[in-house]
Amino acid sequence: MNEQVQCSLLHLSLTEAAAAVKDGSITSVALTTAALEAFSRVDKVINSSIWLEGAVALEAAEDLDKKRKSGAKLGLLHGIPLAHKDMYYKAGKLSTCGSSIRKDFRPAYTATVIERLEEAGSVTLGGLNMAEFAQNPTGHNQHYGHCRNPWHPDYTARAGRPLARVQPLRRGWSTVHWAPTLADQSGCRPRSVASLVSSRHRRVSHATA
Repeated sequence: MNEQVQCSLLHLSLTEAAAAVKDGSITSVALTTAALEAFSRVDKVINSSIWLEGAVALEAAEDLDKKRKSGAKLGLLHGIPLAHKDMYYKAGKLSTCGSSIRKDFRPAYTATVIERLEEAGSVTLGGLNMAEFAQNPTGHNQHYGHCRNPWHPDYTARAGRPLARVQPLRRGWSTVHWAPTLADQSGCRPRSVASLVSSRHRRVSHATA
């Protein structure tokens, strides 16, 4: 993807991106590709993710684009790629909570907030790096490497927030990030994200409850 095009996509706020997907001016595949390419380019510096499923995310984005073209009713977050702190459960998917103890753990059920985000049409990219079991506010993690400040990589970033100046969607300690927060490493500054989704309860590790 052309870097200028990627920059313009990553600069969109969540609401702008959702509106553009809904009216067909951009596709979910384009947004998801831009986010994944940004991760690929900058993650080696800021170490923001623990795992990503690019192929799965692109397949989901393609299906959502087909759904829009069919005229079906769309959710508020239709086609929007999101990366979640790796303490949210999704059935069958890795959920490390930032710990090597859980490096192979895959839950049998999905957290309510993830269910609601996906029901609203979002695309899950993967799990973001975090402090082990969310037990420190600095972003240090001896198992998966420290989260780095995108403007000063020699410094750590607050756990789950290495990605830039955005207002995350949050529920309690858990945060969900609009993927274009990675835009800061490419010189694009995204605008703030509104809190759109809440949860009845969190289904995460007892160690983080």
